[in-house]
Amino acid sequence: MMLSVFSRIFLMQFILTVVVVFILWKVLEARLVEFAIRRFEIWEPEEDRPLPKEIFVTSHKNLKSVAKQRILRSSLKNFGPQAKVHFQVDKSNLGGVIIKFGSDEIEYCLRERLKASGILK
Repeated sequence: MMLSVFSRIFLMQFILTVVVVFILWKVLEARLVEFAIRRFEIWEPEEDRPLPKEIFVTSHKNLKSVAKQRILRSSLKNFGPQAKVHFQVDKSNLGGVIIKFGSDEIEYCLRERLKASGILK
């Protein structure tokens, strides 16, 4: 059974769309993680607030060791050696990372961005 020309064109367009969306998702995920880490690296504690003792880093999948090292280095610089960093995986994030410390949060998460835009509920 041969596919018609239109069916072949549609199938090729569909496959190409899936590949492009997958590549864009991976690039966006990497950028979100990078932006969150950069923001964490330049964060400066306020003088009148106590430094947090725990930092929670939640990502869609395990972060690369380079990203973890940058977060650990920044937490040591900003909060001192007493701060414990906890890395967690939450598949519902859909990409990106959330860094919570004390009452502050750095959120570069695809799920939250989609919710804010009204695409997800």
